[in-house]
Order: sequence, then structure tokens, then C-alpha cells
Amino acid sequence: MTPEYVFKGRNQPLTEWQTDANGRVHTLFSGCSDGQNVDVLVDTYLTEVGSDDGYTTFATNLHWAGVQYRVAIGDKPFLDITSLSSGIRFPVPTGTGRLAIEVQYRYIALTEAPGGGVLQGGAIFGYTGSHDGSGSALVTATIDMLNPYVPPPPPSCSITSYPRSVDLGRLHTSQLRNVGDRGPAHGFSWGYSCNDSVSSAEVRYSADGIIDANAGTFAVTGGAKGIGLEVRRGVNGSSEGTPVKFNSPYRLGTRNVTERMSVRYVRTGEVTAGDANGSLKIRLDYY
Repeated sequence: MTPEYVFKGRNQPLTEWQTDANGRVHTLFSGCSDGQNVDVLVDTYLTEVGSDDGYTTFATNLHWAGVQYRVAIGDKPFLDITSLSSGIRFPVPTGTGRLAIEVQYRYIALTEAPGGGVLQGGAIFGYTGSHDGSGSALVTATIDMLNPYVPPPPPSCSITSYPRSVDLGRLHTSQLRNVGDRGPAHGFSWGYSCNDSVSSAEVRYSADGIIDANAGTFAVTGGAKGIGLEVRRGVNGSSEGTPVKFNSPYRLGTRNVTERMSVRYVRTGEVTAGDANGSLKIRLDYY
């Protein structure tokens, strides 16, 4: 079998507890009577390399992977395998006629850079029983293939479509007679997408010469006077969207995000003819 594992740090479990056919002995002793007790003594054949999360960790043939074993005998809860090294008395569960054992195991990261490889099978431990019961057996390890650990990519976002230069055309002063009058809107869009390592992303808009941060207006450059630019977002079909709030964060998601926007001239004062240009700044933060 090939357990899936995730590296969570050194001395942390790589896998959940698991049981398979090679790691289970169904019956320790059979033909038992109700109320009979059996002293079970375990002798491990493994090399201890530490203890993590309350369980003894043993070495494997892979230097970066350790293994832990726990056993449940009869109807008792799971115990660390080494707790049986001095012997524990177990009663035979009523009505079963036998004393059974279940062995579970999980792998532990011993280094900061796990790899891959085949874990060799072999003897895990031997056990013997006494006191109203007798017998002995050997539990053998399963043979597992651990896939090489591939760390997740670092968080990153990329622009999937860049905002273009928008030509607002020529506008006569007669079309902007009063302060606050606006010219026709011209649409543009841009987009981004992030990988799975990004949990959240924020977009902030800014510009030089902000006139009203809450109304999305900023001053133009060039010879024109009394003219500003108004930027809106959330433009969709017949909807004009809402003015951009400069320097305020927008959480738009992390995957395949598209911002549909518009820009137009707006009169801010006494008009003087001339060029009227401007640049919108977009900042994308992710983490």
C-alpha cells in the first residue's frame, strides 16, 4: 500500500494511525473461558529513537522516517507498545472465548526534509502469555511505499490580463458645463489568479493627485485645468458600478478574478483646454 502523508514538521506524524492485514493478529489466545486472565508480555525487535505525542518512536530503514505502534488487546483501549514490555494482565471479554489484539501504526518525520522510499517489512515484536493462558507468536511489519514529499509551492499571484491604456477621446468644454458634470464612461478590465498556497488577496487602488478618495477622482496631468478623472469598479452591462475608494482594501478572491472598470472625465473647476492624462495604480497583496 502507499499511505498518503503530509509533512507537518520534524517529530510530527506523517500519517494517521492505520491498520492493515499484515499489522493485525486477530486472536492471541482461543478456547478461553469467561473470567479467565492472561498476562501478555511484549518484546520489541526495533530500535527506539525517541518519543512523540505519548508514543515511542522506532527507527525504520529510511533515515528520515520513524514508526510508532500501538496495540489494543481484548476490549481495552490502545496502549503504546512498550507499555507491555513488563507484562499486563488482560481479562478475556465475556462471551468471546478468545483474547484478540489489534495493531496500529503511523509514520513520524525524523528530519526536516522527508523523501521517499520503500519501508522494509520484518518482525515488529514478539509476545507471550501466561497465567491461565499460554502461547506465543510473532507480529510482522507491513511493507509500505512512502511517496516522496513534495512541499507546496510558495504563495504567488499573477496578472492574467493587464489593464490597457484607455483613449477617452476629445471632449469639448460645452459637454462639461458645470462642476460635477461627467463625460462618457470608457470601460477596461484586468484580472489575476493565485495558486492554492494563497489564502487571501487584497487589491488597493491609488493615484497621484487624489481629489476625493471616496469618489474615485484624481487630477489629470497635461495642460488641461479644472478636469479630473473618475474611476469606477463593478461595471457590468447596464450597471455603472461604484466609484473606487482609493487606498481601501478590496478582497476579491484568489482564483480567476476579473475587475471590470470604467474611467471618465469629470469637471472639478474652471476649465482650461489642454491634454488631460492620468494613471491608475493597482497594488495586489497576497498571503
